[in-house]
Amino acid sequence: MILCCCWPLHKCVTVLSLFDTVIVAFFAYNVFQELMETISSPHWTTVFAFFFFTFFLVCQVLASIFTVLAHKRSLAHYLIPRLILCAGLFICSTIAFIVMLIYFMGGEHKMNEAVFKLHDFFYPGEMDPHEKGKMEVELKMYAAAFGVLSFVYAIYNGFAFLLTKKFHEHLNGFTPLPQEASAPAYNPDYPPHHKQDPTKGGVYPNLR
Repeated sequence: MILCCCWPLHKCVTVLSLFDTVIVAFFAYNVFQELMETISSPHWTTVFAFFFFTFFLVCQVLASIFTVLAHKRSLAHYLIPRLILCAGLFICSTIAFIVMLIYFMGGEHKMNEAVFKLHDFFYPGEMDPHEKGKMEVELKMYAAAFGVLSFVYAIYNGFAFLLTKKFHEHLNGFTPLPQEASAPAYNPDYPPHHKQDPTKGGVYPNLR
């Protein structure tokens, strides 16, 4: 983000898009490896994470391809996939940060109880008070880390969206040159000359 102060606008937008794609590809590869290791009896969370990151990776790859093509062909509408992706991630990360704020501003008990009920649904059997207290501490630590992460990610995606929007406006103001040869100017007062027969006095009427 700091390098965007020195780089051209199109280069900064492209690098951020490719950087996002590499990060998502890294997580997708790790989830894929974990799924292959437990392919005989995979857990539902691993399967869900695999499909989630696979879909996420496809979206990132498509957005990056169209971002590169937008600069190459000077077409602003090619940036729409990247704009939609950045806007969606910004909204999701902002909602996650608000939920974490609610957690630390009085909603901790109710949210923890909801997590415990969800845990009992998938793993029947009541937890003893010691395990429950230990889990509450872990939930608070995870919530704090997730809150910081969602805040930083919201700022990052907001910055990427504004930068891509600026590049989109820049390309909208650019009119690409036509690739075909332009037709000659036409004036109705001077119709085009047609090839005439010299023997009939078309070119040199005084010469016989």
